Amino acid sequence: MPSLTFTLYGMTQATYGSRTLILELPENTTVREAQIRLLELIPLDGQAIALATRTQVLKPDDVLPLHEDLAVLPPVCGG
Repeated sequence: MPSLTFTLYGMTQATYGSRTLILELPENTTVREAQIRLLELIPLDGQAIALATRTQVLKPDDVLPLHEDLAVLPPVCGG
């Protein structure tokens, strides 16, 4: 199983207590599946997170890229 490194930002970093989180996930894991696993480790009281590469925010049905830097973006508000 590949190990993926996620960089945490904002409240995800504060809640987890570290800037990075490494997870072993099977190949062809979707963003949605990774979000569920990440939220088991970073409890945000029902708030959502987004996953992104350096160039785009990933959609829930996207397969996680195995050789990309991945960011965990916290929930944001504003207008």
